[in-house]
Amino acid sequence: MRDVDGLKLSERLGLLRAVCEQYDRFQAGPVFDQTLPLDLAIKRYGADGVPQASDVVFTRWGDQPIIGGMLTEPSRAAALPFVRCATVAQQTLGEKAVDLIVILFGPEGSSIEADWARAAADIEDDDRICRKLVWLLDGDATSSAEAFLRRSPFARPWRGAATMTGDARAFDSLISDLDIELDELALKANALGKSARAFLEDALTIGEVE
Repeated sequence: MRDVDGLKLSERLGLLRAVCEQYDRFQAGPVFDQTLPLDLAIKRYGADGVPQASDVVFTRWGDQPIIGGMLTEPSRAAALPFVRCATVAQQTLGEKAVDLIVILFGPEGSSIEADWARAAADIEDDDRICRKLVWLLDGDATSSAEAFLRRSPFARPWRGAATMTGDARAFDSLISDLDIELDELALKANALGKSARAFLEDALTIGEVE
């Protein structure tokens, strides 16, 4: 268990990565730091319309581009500066622009606050520009990160999927064996049918002779 109190933005993203690397049910590729064209964002939206450089992170985990930011208040409007950053970041991503996600962090204790829960739902429901995910932190950072990652693009199918695949193969084998057994039964039934017909023909012949 790790406490999230006092963690900076980059450290919170790092914590998510650490959990991804700790459990095989999550997967994130190598980290590639990206250059966010904040000057373009400022030119378009004004200096007050975008976050400070220290308050936003633009990175890529494998093929997954990410904008990270800290929410300062429980409202959809608080996410807008980061969405604007996403808009300009997409211009540098080419075909990967459609994969960009914005990961926003609530402050410590936000997971138990109703207004933060409502704001997080509002932000995530708005899928314009790109997908947005909000991590409302609590004191148990590891379990909180796991719960968050389970609904992220980094979640992998449960390891049980491999067992299910094995079971599926076993089921196919069983069906194949059943097909063989059914074919054998059909042959036996056919043979019995022929024997029964021969018996009846013999019986009828005997009856006619008598």
